[in-house]
Amino acid sequence: MSYTLKMLRFRSPAPLFQRHLRLWLTALAVLLFTTPQRSLGKESWLRLRSPNFEMYTAIGTRQSTDILRAFEQVREFFLKSTRARLTTHRPTRIVVFGDEAQFKIYSTRDRVVGYAFRTEHRDHIGMLHSGRYNREIATHEYMHLLISESQTKLPTWFQEGTAELFATIVVSENKVKVGELGPSAIWASQNQRWFDLDKLLRARYDDPLFNNPELAQAFYAQSWAMVHMINLSPDYRPQVSKFVAALAAEGAERAFAQVYGKTLLKVRDDFDKYLDRKKLKVAVYDLPLEKVAAVETQPAEDVEMQIVLGTLLAQIKSSGTALDMYNKAASTQPASWELREELGYLAERLGKAAEAHEHFAKAIELGCINRSTILHYAGLLGDTPVAAEAFKRALERIPDFDEARFRLGLLLIKQEHLQEGIAQLEKMKQLRPEWSLPYCRALVHANLRLGKQDRALAAAQAARSYAQTPEEIAEAEQLKQVAERSVTQPR
Repeated sequence: MSYTLKMLRFRSPAPLFQRHLRLWLTALAVLLFTTPQRSLGKESWLRLRSPNFEMYTAIGTRQSTDILRAFEQVREFFLKSTRARLTTHRPTRIVVFGDEAQFKIYSTRDRVVGYAFRTEHRDHIGMLHSGRYNREIATHEYMHLLISESQTKLPTWFQEGTAELFATIVVSENKVKVGELGPSAIWASQNQRWFDLDKLLRARYDDPLFNNPELAQAFYAQSWAMVHMINLSPDYRPQVSKFVAALAAEGAERAFAQVYGKTLLKVRDDFDKYLDRKKLKVAVYDLPLEKVAAVETQPAEDVEMQIVLGTLLAQIKSSGTALDMYNKAASTQPASWELREELGYLAERLGKAAEAHEHFAKAIELGCINRSTILHYAGLLGDTPVAAEAFKRALERIPDFDEARFRLGLLLIKQEHLQEGIAQLEKMKQLRPEWSLPYCRALVHANLRLGKQDRALAAAQAARSYAQTPEEIAEAEQLKQVAERSVTQPR
């Protein structure tokens, strides 16, 4: 059989795109485990940059630009439709290989065409140029990373099914479609050889089935079909948020029972009937997206690729090969902060703390603008004057780096540089909810120490407006009482 699509139109985000989306989409952190030989190959590499991504590619400008714009669109759609806010500053780097033999050197295992993983300072996607499916592969892997802010562990089938569901997102004019038919749907329509539901729901990434290409494809297809049904069928979609919360807490069998009152046998029956339909539904959202800004493109030099590919190797636990590549790069580009940054993280993984500290310090000195690395290095320094100087140096280069300014302000106040600390806090452009009470607390105590009771009281009143939980409300009330007592006391 083959499937056609029926449109479901929405003017505002549906339940699956509300705050629980961040709960039920968690990251696939892929650990690489082969032992490769160092090689840059004969490919000609380009570096492309858009507002939120950088790409190193060997497949040419036009196709690479198309992939990069797809990343920007998916990112914007996610942020707008979920009203979520990304809380980390990790840049995302995509490496697209044009040669299959070279891709195998830097890939996770045989018979994969894409993978994603996170390091302390950057998100990474590696993929093989696959023609018409480039966008689907790229989006699938990016979905694993985009929502990895959540620490919630969800089953493999749900992670992969969700990534497959979003992999075929289509953006046209002011509309976004989710649920289009992709490779998994095509396989499902032609085969329909399904796992027992219990086996599907219990499968893990280390399951031997992933070593068998046919079984792996069946797993992805069935996972896609299950997630498609849960999100877009009228019997399941209205309770999807509750289901995801229960799935994370209780597991699949209990979640289906608690939320839908269904046994696994009934779910399987629903699943079979869902796929027997001639039409599957796709969600259409009236959600205009910004036009993607111009993509900056230029040739990538060999020394640059030594660093980029060396970073991939470092994650394969081939630290010696990665170090060789870094050292080769250092011989021709000793003033690269990116190189010092990578050497610092590699030294950390090897347990060489002092060496890592030295590399991070040099990266900051050379002009590091990776916000994650700046915060990481300052964290290693602790509440010291050196940490304050590192923050100041970073803010000279990145004036809108609010987290650095926030941490610097708190640190200066702790070090009794009260006026300077207050000035830093008041320069902040945005205040995250999780910063609001520490921010107000610091302003209350610093202004009281300076004899500025009125300003202390204003900060305490602001704390009360930010407080949400009973504990936060209690602390805000206490700050307000302290400030009010100081105002009534004679000066």
